[in-house]
Amino acid sequence: MADPTYLNPQIDGSSSDHGLNGDLSLDLYQSKLWFNLNIQNNRDPLAELDSGLKFRQFICDLDQFWDRLAHDNTPSRTLSNLFWMALPWSRLAQQLDTLSLLDIGCGNGRYANQLANWSEISLNYHGLDVRKGEAWQEISATNPNCQFTKFDGQFTHDLFKEVNCNLFVSQSALEHVVHDLELFTAAAEYAHNQNIKTVHIHLVPSAACLSLYGLHGVRQYTPRTLSRITRYFPNAHRTIFNLGGPCCNELHAWAIEHSAGQEKEYWDKEMLAAYGHRLRKDIEADMSDNSPDASFYALIIETGVETSIFQTWSNSE
Repeated sequence: MADPTYLNPQIDGSSSDHGLNGDLSLDLYQSKLWFNLNIQNNRDPLAELDSGLKFRQFICDLDQFWDRLAHDNTPSRTLSNLFWMALPWSRLAQQLDTLSLLDIGCGNGRYANQLANWSEISLNYHGLDVRKGEAWQEISATNPNCQFTKFDGQFTHDLFKEVNCNLFVSQSALEHVVHDLELFTAAAEYAHNQNIKTVHIHLVPSAACLSLYGLHGVRQYTPRTLSRITRYFPNAHRTIFNLGGPCCNELHAWAIEHSAGQEKEYWDKEMLAAYGHRLRKDIEADMSDNSPDASFYALIIETGVETSIFQTWSNSE
């Protein structure tokens, strides 16, 4: 059986009402329980919202970025990469004076070089994860602005002070952190005590990902559960971007169905071209639809600044 504390509806330090982790080896009972807990956690997505939250649909000029993207990724990963590419990096650098980026849950560090290339500006990159990535040493050796730290999973003021970061980012990582709120309480304390401006950019799965990804991490996110995070920053600018929507979610489900039981070569030869063509069409359709049923969310928190970049940013600029 799972640790009973993971099933406590009042689990401390978690934005979800449970801490059961789908990344672990769960038995049949635990797996069913995980699904039921997440179904419950994803209900009433627009209830109990942080009144200071602003909501926007992510749009961008696909012609500007499409040829730089891999077209065999899931819609959510493609949308996430588009978002990182389209970010107003120069304005971020002006807002924070210099970019000292902390990539939380960096894994093997694959975004280290990608973010450097996509931003096209000088930034200091620091990857943080509970497991050491095999590529960390190689990346650090070839890029002097990149470094990595293996840590014990405890987010503290002192940890962020040691790293000396002002731009907190994560890609598909927060859903794996049982006590995800501890990250934000520590980050809020750090920004206040150091009296610095900070920006958070976290890309997280929506409720639609429950059926698309299955047993994966602890949770998905909704505007209601993201509000549990943003309330730690009452004086900050808080923005949620919807990435994708019903068309991308339907495409993801279609891809799962049509690749089930097939050899990889079958997918490559017979399906990839059709998939890539439909992927672009469905991303464009969701960008123009302004549906609340996102594929992913981008959570933005800007502290210590008078004017928000992201609440006025034109994504297609």
